Amino acid sequence: MKKIKALLSFTSYSPEKKITFGRNVLTHLTDNSNFATPDKSLADIKASVDTLEKYVIESKDGSNVAKANLRAAEIEFDDCFRDITAYVNRIAKGDAAIILSAGMILSAANNARSKPEIAAYDGDHSGTVIVRGKAIKRARAYIFEVATSLEGPFVVCGYSTASFFIHSAQAPASIHYYRMAGITPSGVTNFTSPVLKVVQ
Repeated sequence: MKKIKALLSFTSYSPEKKITFGRNVLTHLTDNSNFATPDKSLADIKASVDTLEKYVIESKDGSNVAKANLRAAEIEFDDCFRDITAYVNRIAKGDAAIILSAGMILSAANNARSKPEIAAYDGDHSGTVIVRGKAIKRARAYIFEVATSLEGPFVVCGYSTASFFIHSAQAPASIHYYRMAGITPSGVTNFTSPVLKVVQ
């Protein structure tokens, strides 16, 4: 039987998707008793994500210097998360639950896939963003919020009966952070970690 392990699939992600993946892993590793002494400190992991995010935003001016800085930040991010993936695999020893508790992408004999909580993509037209989240159990509707910085404030940008929302008429090159929560019979769930999107 093929051994279960955390994958390096993130290396093929777009820079924006790497940021979402990195923040998700950082959230899952924080105060996780399974991973008390990671090979990279949580501060180093956060720094690699923050640096990548900084250069994603700066690269939108199209300059060669900004693009070079972005590529260097991607290489630094990939190297950091390769180390973290190796550490998770070493600690987990094939235990799928432990791997998933680190927010990692799972490889298993049953082809289980780990989807991000939320992702944002370019729409068909300039200024349109497609926000798609993972379905939440018992949710009858979803709230989508947006902010122009990670710190907020977040404001409601729409509601949907599906974990999918199209945010239209946004200024090209503007920076948005999206998050989502489900509305269930028990109330509103916690919001997802925010995802960065630079509008095209």
